[in-house]
Amino acid sequence: MWLEEPAMEGVVPFFYAILLVFFVSSTSLAQENAGEDLALPNRSDPKTVYLTNGEWPPYTSQHLDHYGFVSRIIEEAFRVEGYNVVYGFFPWKRSYELAKKGQWDGSVGWVPTEERQSDFIFSDNVADVQKYFFHLKNTEFDWAEVEDLKGYRLGVAAGYTYGPEFDELWHNGVLATDESNNETSNLVKLLRGRIDAFPIELEVGYYLIHSTLRKRDIVQITNHPQMIMQSPVALGISRQLDPARAEEILSVFNRGLATLRELGIYEKYRDEMMPRS
Repeated sequence: MWLEEPAMEGVVPFFYAILLVFFVSSTSLAQENAGEDLALPNRSDPKTVYLTNGEWPPYTSQHLDHYGFVSRIIEEAFRVEGYNVVYGFFPWKRSYELAKKGQWDGSVGWVPTEERQSDFIFSDNVADVQKYFFHLKNTEFDWAEVEDLKGYRLGVAAGYTYGPEFDELWHNGVLATDESNNETSNLVKLLRGRIDAFPIELEVGYYLIHSTLRKRDIVQITNHPQMIMQSPVALGISRQLDPARAEEILSVFNRGLATLRELGIYEKYRDEMMPRS
C-alpha cells in the first residue's frame, strides 16, 4: 500500500495479513516439528525484509491490527521506500537468536544496549518507551527520588530493569519488593492490596488494564505522573548479514521513518493505536 493511494488502504493490509497468517503458522509448525531445523525465509527478493517479532502489546503483537504500533511503523517506513516486510512471531529469546545468527534479517523492538550492539546494527529510534508507577487511586503514593520509595511495597518483574538507581536498591534488598514472573501478576497483586505500586511502560500498563480487567476495577487504577525511566526502542539488523545489505536495509528504513514523522503519519498512528489512560 503506497501512501499516495489511500483507496488501497483497506485492501493491501488485508492481503498482507492473510499472507502473514499463513507464513507465521508455517514457521510455528516447522519450529514445533523440526526443532533447530526451522524453516527459514527465502530471501531471494532484495525488496523484502524478513524480521522476527514477538508479543509486547500494544507495541507488537501477532493478535493486534497491523501487529501493533511499532510493527506498523516499521512496515510503513519500508513501504514508502518501496520495500515489503514479512514478520515471523516467536518467543522473544528465539526471535533474538534467529536474527542474531542472520537466519532472519533483523528483529523488532529492542533497546540498543551495549551488549546488543555486538549482535545488531540499530536503526534510528522507532519509539521512546517510558515507565511509570501504577497504583490504586485510594493509595497515598508519591515519590520524587528513588530513596522515597523505601516506605512502599513495590511489585517488580523478574529479569526486568527499572533504571540503575532503582535496580541497585532492589537487588541489594533496600526496597520492599514483591517479585513476579509477569506484569499481569503485579496487576492482580495491586488490586488485592498485596503491593502499593509497580512500574511498567505507560502504554503497556493501560493496555493490560483495559484488556484484562472489569470496568469496576479499571476505574480504581491510575499512574503516578513522574516517569521512572525512558528507553529507546529500535529495529536491529543482524551483523551476520553482508555489510552492504545491512547498510541498505538501515538506510532505507531510516529514510522511511523520517518521512512518516515529517508527514505526521507517525503521530497519527500513535494516537490511534496507543492507549495512554
